[in-house]
Amino acid sequence: MACIDLTLAIRKEGRVPEGEKVAELVKRIRRAKNGNIVDKKGKPVKGLPQKKISCGKGVRSDVACYSPGPKAEVAYDDLIAEIRKDTPLLPQATAAF
Repeated sequence: MACIDLTLAIRKEGRVPEGEKVAELVKRIRRAKNGNIVDKKGKPVKGLPQKKISCGKGVRSDVACYSPGPKAEVAYDDLIAEIRKDTPLLPQATAAF
């Protein structure tokens, strides 16, 4: 839900919220999506539930792939797309997606 809310806020304002560091924001979003969040003290916090999925072609057979589900993936992709529109000069902030 937070991804959808932030996406709508970026669309409404036409930019990432004032004072928000894009690289840090993207890192937090990626960690939440992948289910490996840590608190400020570095202790693990439970993220989105993960389901094992098929990795697809070109991925080694000994690699396990996981996803929080199609709705979470779409919300995540939409948010990253909005951030990329707002920060075209910062491709390195979202390059790992």
